[in-house]
Amino acid sequence: MYSLAKLAAGDYEVTVAAEGLAVKTENVKAAEGASLTFSAELTALPSAPEAQTQAPAINAPNAPPSNKAPSLEDLGFPAAEIKSNPKEQALLDKRTHMLKIHQRLGLITTIPMIASVATSINAGGRHTSNTDRTVHMVLGSATGDLYFMTAWYAIRAPRVEGTKSRGPIRFHKAMAWIHGPGMILTPILGALAYSQKNNGEKVHGIAKAHGPVAIVTAGAFGAALLSVSLLKVSTSGKFMNANRMTKQSASVFLLLLLTLPQCLLAADEQWVLDQSTLSYHVSHPLHQTEGVSHAARGKGLCHEGQCDFLIAVPVKSFDSGDSNRDLHMIQVTRGAEFPMVTVRTRLPESDSKSATINADLEIQFAGQTAHYKQVPFELTTQDKEAKITGTIPATLSDFKIEPPTLLTLPVKNEMPIRVEMNWHRQ
Repeated sequence: MYSLAKLAAGDYEVTVAAEGLAVKTENVKAAEGASLTFSAELTALPSAPEAQTQAPAINAPNAPPSNKAPSLEDLGFPAAEIKSNPKEQALLDKRTHMLKIHQRLGLITTIPMIASVATSINAGGRHTSNTDRTVHMVLGSATGDLYFMTAWYAIRAPRVEGTKSRGPIRFHKAMAWIHGPGMILTPILGALAYSQKNNGEKVHGIAKAHGPVAIVTAGAFGAALLSVSLLKVSTSGKFMNANRMTKQSASVFLLLLLTLPQCLLAADEQWVLDQSTLSYHVSHPLHQTEGVSHAARGKGLCHEGQCDFLIAVPVKSFDSGDSNRDLHMIQVTRGAEFPMVTVRTRLPESDSKSATINADLEIQFAGQTAHYKQVPFELTTQDKEAKITGTIPATLSDFKIEPPTLLTLPVKNEMPIRVEMNWHRQ
């Protein structure tokens, strides 16, 4: 018995089908807004001779995953975490666009700012001309106009709900509380000093603070600029055994993903990922960037001498130590639209006896699929435990990701992924 409510007026053709039963079709008419209830009884199809069973093909080692391979649902991620969110992706795209303009305008602002500081010597001395003061004033005005345009794009850039500031971006924002008021006070004090000098007076009163305020303002602005380009950031994580300093470049990404498990197997059994450390490395002319995730989940199913592995990690789980750059990474890699990075591979059981395994990997990331042939990994086993370590030679172009830029300079295409995973056999 089937019931359909609030149908538009018209003639309908209803077809009911089920495996092994004959298809039944009925024509019905419905009035506007009426409900339609109908029943259908299906009859069994005549029995047909069984198709000849074919012997299963023997899959070669590292062949594509079979229909017995684990699925993303098997890994237990919450539905909200693996669901595409185009609306959030559009928000990230807008945010990145506005912050790129903010960054470029900030660089342009440094030009008249430096020039105005340099000309201040001639503008404020005892024997200065009206021309010197006018040039200084024009440069200062240009600096102020560009500064407030720069600030507007930063203030109006969309905020991502639930994101807390971490890393160099905190210092960058803190400096705004110094150079922001300074950029308001400096031209006011400068106008007072300019008027006093033109009247033949010696600069006096509060106008004398024009120079010191301008210097402090320029210094805070420069420090804010350098904080997002040269300042090192240390992120804690098992992958950084040597306390490596990480620095996040504005972009970077992605990449991350890659988690590769491979191996270790036993006939007709299951492997589960216990712990993992996945880290990506991106190089920029001004600094190096690393992001790390410990949120990967993985499972391996073994059958007839072959083991199919699936590893998945949320793009948002990678942490570079700077919240601003992590958001940029998510935007560049389309992490809201394609929230998961998945890695699949197939390995023969015999690999569990080797110290080194070579795996063919299929990685889905940023809406693209890339294949890596014979990637070497080191394997250490003890009882039912196995540890796999290695590096995936990924590049941004493998996933059609446009290299992000910082201060107009792009990052390098190479983006190696370091993998450390601990598995146990159930």
